[in-house]
Amino acid sequence: MTSNPLVHKLVWKTSLSLSVPISCTLETQQFIPMFCSLKEIKLSGSFMTVSDAKEFLGLLSQIESPVFASDMMKLCKLSVKECKISLDWLVDDILAMSCPTQVQSVCNKHNLPFSPTTFTRLVTLSSESLQELIIQPPDRTTPGGWQIPPHFTNKYFPSLTSLTFCIIQLGLPHNPLLFSMNWCHRTIEDLPPALKMTSLTMHFYAVCPEDTHKIVADQSFNWKQLSECTSQLFPQLKKFDIHISMETETDFGVRQKALSEALLKERLEHFGDKLVIEWVDENPHLRSIVDWVSE
Repeated sequence: MTSNPLVHKLVWKTSLSLSVPISCTLETQQFIPMFCSLKEIKLSGSFMTVSDAKEFLGLLSQIESPVFASDMMKLCKLSVKECKISLDWLVDDILAMSCPTQVQSVCNKHNLPFSPTTFTRLVTLSSESLQELIIQPPDRTTPGGWQIPPHFTNKYFPSLTSLTFCIIQLGLPHNPLLFSMNWCHRTIEDLPPALKMTSLTMHFYAVCPEDTHKIVADQSFNWKQLSECTSQLFPQLKKFDIHISMETETDFGVRQKALSEALLKERLEHFGDKLVIEWVDENPHLRSIVDWVSE
């Protein structure tokens, strides 16, 4: 292949409707360098993997000022789960330049791919339209400054109705429950006014059925104070939801559930009729297994 110095602009368009992603093949690596005088390239489509994106963009060393020009204003939901790489660039280089004005839901859980500063920036960008916020509480070993609750810089949340802390691990020796619970409490206290909040959820994950007692076993966590705090900050709160899930080959057991619910209702009586306890089945396909505990 010979070089073509006369080409200054290249349009690379793939079909989103046909789900044909951009991949950096050997042919691509040979083709792009032919245009040694490129000043502008317009990409339309999606990359197959992050590695493909890095390799493709690495072929464009002569491009000095990359610009993201797509319109993200109509983005309604951003959910990031189990991502093992940093996604700060998604906010700093893309969303900050094409401010979404219709984001209704932001979910940040499992591995916390955003730094605290970038996450607060994301929430601030979405604060006017945001209706649902889901946050993963850290433990003592979580890196990146997450031990300190995020400091949101927006003045208020005019549309926020649902706040969820998911998931709070139970029964892990290296992860003291009290640390995560206090983190949630401090986050609620520091949250800008959200007068339309109607639902607050804490999602716990138990290693074994007996771990559910640990939710209220530590008397050093002041549930009454949390109840008073939420009543004051969220005057329209209708539901305080305790989600409990356990991924195992056997169910919690009817008897175990009854004992746990009785203890939870006793210790969380300050929430009154707002308290809802839900048992989340992580393995619905195993329902046919006999639950000998409930016999």
